[in-house]
Amino acid sequence: MQRIDEGLADAEVLDLEGAAHPLRELWASRPAVVVFIRHFSCIFCREQVAQLRPELPAIRGLGAELQLVGNGTVEQLRWFVEDQRPDFPVFTDPTVKVYEAAGFRRDKGAMLHLGSVKSAARAAIRGFRQDGIRGDRLQQGGVLVVLPDGRLAYRYVSNHLGDHPSPDSIVSALRAALRAQAQDPNATTGG
Repeated sequence: MQRIDEGLADAEVLDLEGAAHPLRELWASRPAVVVFIRHFSCIFCREQVAQLRPELPAIRGLGAELQLVGNGTVEQLRWFVEDQRPDFPVFTDPTVKVYEAAGFRRDKGAMLHLGSVKSAARAAIRGFRQDGIRGDRLQQGGVLVVLPDGRLAYRYVSNHLGDHPSPDSIVSALRAALRAQAQDPNATTGG
């Protein structure tokens, strides 16, 4: 497994109070599933949160935590938390520097992708709705699974609107990383 780039680990996110935290804090004490959403009122992000909620017991049962990062203002973050009532920590990076450091896409092409149209139809049929724009609408998300020593166990980069990995693939990657860690405990020193 490769290690998280120091620039990404040091990039800062803000909590509900506006306090800055280096991203590395999200996985410092236990493995983390870090989900980066497009923006706080995104139809696809609501869908993704709904898909991940049932996986929270499995993620926590493996000793990890689900963490979510958006890119709106702190006020937009608070709106999201009030609207979605997540059972896991949520942060924001209004500068999108953490997204850039993670190598996530930010371009109009992702919005014009044919997959975006299919994803929009899928999300709408499932009852999800767009409620304005609270953040950078051009920013695409992704998912990272990171071990406490900074090893990157899984990375998914969204290529278009609504392109997110299945919750099963995320949990499977977490399980596999933890199995590998248990088989070689010396590999987790440092970081």
